[in-house]
Amino acid sequence: MIIVYVRIRKKSSVKRLFEVKLLSREETMSKVKIMGDCALCQKKNVELMQSHIIPKAIYKRTKTYENSRFREFYETQKIYQDGEKKPMLCHECEEFFSWYETKFSNQFLDKYLTAPNAKLPNVTEDIEFYILTVAWRILYDDLYVYNSFCDDIERDCLVEYESKLGKFIYERYIEENPTEVNTWLAARSTMTGIRA
Repeated sequence: MIIVYVRIRKKSSVKRLFEVKLLSREETMSKVKIMGDCALCQKKNVELMQSHIIPKAIYKRTKTYENSRFREFYETQKIYQDGEKKPMLCHECEEFFSWYETKFSNQFLDKYLTAPNAKLPNVTEDIEFYILTVAWRILYDDLYVYNSFCDDIERDCLVEYESKLGKFIYERYIEENPTEVNTWLAARSTMTGIRA
């Protein structure tokens, strides 16, 4: 396991430190319990689920097509049985995302796949929210796992966007789970205000 430290400088020239654990694909795809901080709610030292970056519903339906395979981007000869998963979310946050994934599949994806030439199904507020959760997962994975845009001026903007999007998603989680303790604000404020 590798721990990477990233320093991001804001206009106020305050240095901020993130700790990211990079795991091999084999480690992230295994059934070993991985403890850490939930990327969404920021609960500390919880079991992290093997979260699909691109939701499982997409992979599940893709596998139904003849000759469809999941391949490594840079090594196309490597074939995988399932989509990429990362230890990212606690059980509660994973279930929260799963509920929207099911709605998306039932209300949009399945209808589209059964009649691809027909008019697109209606895009509801829940489907729009689901799309935002996918965008957030991809952005979070790029910024804090792959450490993308490290030497790029765009990183500050992307960090800010990821923070706002994560906060928006977590606020909806709190609305739908009012008994849940709001750990997000407390955790973000300890990161010296980067994402609060």
